[in-house]
Amino acid sequence: RGLALALKVPAIGVTTLEALAAEAATAFPGRAVLAALDAGREEIHAALYDEMSVLTYGPAVATLADAAAMASERSAVLAGTAATLIAEAAGRPFDIGPRTATTDILTYARLAAAKGQG
Repeated sequence: RGLALALKVPAIGVTTLEALAAEAATAFPGRAVLAALDAGREEIHAALYDEMSVLTYGPAVATLADAAAMASERSAVLAGTAATLIAEAAGRPFDIGPRTATTDILTYARLAAAKGQG
């Protein structure tokens, strides 16, 4: 953002949760995705996307218990650094996508293009 401001060019933000969810949706098409990052103290930063990759929850801070319930209810693919923690809290296995966000610029470009210039 700072570079865009200095150069007086538009910038479109893409979050780590968005990138994680996009990659998980590519790996597991047609599935809900819970992207989550470990925030410590049994809290996570989470975003839940439905089977069409539409954001249905978050991004927000959630407890592990709440995240486990959301993931179980939707049979979601888990992505991000909190994936294993959520699976353990739920007491059941889940499909797990990427644990870290991509460095592939095309993922970010696609997500930014989908947002447009607002």
